[in-house]
Amino acid sequence: LGHDNSGCVNISNSSDSNVIPSSSAAVSAVIEEQCAHVSPGRTDYSDPTLVGEYCSDIVQHLMERELTLCRDAQYLSRQPEITERMRTILVDWLVDVHLKFKLHSETFFLAVDVVDRYLTSCTGQRSTLQLVGITATLLAAKHEEIYPPEIKDCEYISADTYKRPQILQMERDITAALNFRFTVPTPYPIMC
Repeated sequence: LGHDNSGCVNISNSSDSNVIPSSSAAVSAVIEEQCAHVSPGRTDYSDPTLVGEYCSDIVQHLMERELTLCRDAQYLSRQPEITERMRTILVDWLVDVHLKFKLHSETFFLAVDVVDRYLTSCTGQRSTLQLVGITATLLAAKHEEIYPPEIKDCEYISADTYKRPQILQMERDITAALNFRFTVPTPYPIMC
């Protein structure tokens, strides 16, 4: 572990260097903000989704877990063909895909996380960026949805640009690059 000038901690994970906020005050502030709507001494349990007695523990766990899996915010600077604008266009298209497929918000956040983690570990190509996005959506949907879209739906939504064998190969590439780690905290439970 080492500190840099930005107040962050660098964690070396094999050859990657990830940057995470080192301020426990920031984590505590997020926990306090997220649990502000829940009274700790609450006796009205008519809404079991609030799980008031566990709120701070859940948010604390998610924040700590997220710190161990931090993404490299500078990964796009190491991508020779992919720019921030291209990623923005991809994420915007993924929003449309999620609306078309009527997927849950959790699926969208996980798909974007999968894209980012995959591009952090592998060099992406401009010609396959949409393939990475649709495959990340497929993987996220398999993880989060009861009825995920089928591969033929992914072919259709990408205007038949990519065929079944390409999608399956990219699925294998992504799962191998991420070591099958899809149960990760995303911003969704903390934001909502």
